[in-house]
Amino acid sequence: MWKPHHRQITYTWARRIVIAIVGGSVLLFGIALIVLPGPAFVFIPIGLTILGLEFAWAKRWLHAARERSARIMGVANSAASTVLWWEHSMSHDHHTGTADPTRDPNSASADSGSGS
Repeated sequence: MWKPHHRQITYTWARRIVIAIVGGSVLLFGIALIVLPGPAFVFIPIGLTILGLEFAWAKRWLHAARERSARIMGVANSAASTVLWWEHSMSHDHHTGTADPTRDPNSASADSGSGS
């Protein structure tokens, strides 16, 4: 006699389903925040972390995103250091006797000559 096979939802499958729904919702919300005002860079990694609890592809995406952001931050830090160094060297040109093109030569003498 043939019995219909009823698939029981086990704890493992229920966990996978909940993680997929919650993680997917957070990830989609983060993706929406790319064009909407909000911190997309916070919600996207959180969504991928939740999904990564059950899905290997989400772990790979999160790892790739972390590497990419570390590279971007390295370039940004390098550029910021260069700009700060340049600004610092330009502001100290008066010590070397060269003129600072961003400074108004009349601004210092106007304050010192008033005498009141």
